[in-house]
Amino acid sequence: MLKTGAAVCMVTLFGTGLTAFTLPEDAALHISEIIPTKIEAIAKDVHKGIMLEAKSRRAAEETTPEAAKPETVEEMIARYCAEYGVEYRLAIAIARLETGHFTSAAYLQGNNVGGLSVKEIPLTFSTREEGVKAFVENLTTYYAAGLTTPEAIQPVYCPGNENWTAVVRQLMQ
Repeated sequence: MLKTGAAVCMVTLFGTGLTAFTLPEDAALHISEIIPTKIEAIAKDVHKGIMLEAKSRRAAEETTPEAAKPETVEEMIARYCAEYGVEYRLAIAIARLETGHFTSAAYLQGNNVGGLSVKEIPLTFSTREEGVKAFVENLTTYYAAGLTTPEAIQPVYCPGNENWTAVVRQLMQ
């Protein structure tokens, strides 16, 4: 739900309640309609063909030489950030915060790199790379709305957590 009045917007995302914050008028439509739609689309895409993709990934892994070093999650994030034009330090900081430095159950069991959820239920991805790609693609929707700093992203990405911005800033250093 989006209500505008002066320069203050009220946004309800995924049943988390209302959060008041100042937002450029042109970003309001993007946040209220496009970002939730994008996350819903990611969730639907994840569940399409998971078994087929998992089988083809396993087959590829079985033919990979044992000496080949797999790409780390940080390397995958860096690769997708370069591809999509997202600042790596911001993305890696958010990923580290949202996964407890890559130790959360959502990350370890569901390949969820950025705390992506629908109605507070974490999304699961069949591969770590799929989770990284969805996470960075999701950040591009914030960038498209002009939200490119932790301060600008926080009210939408993690409403209600006043410490989120400070922790992301600390992790970016």
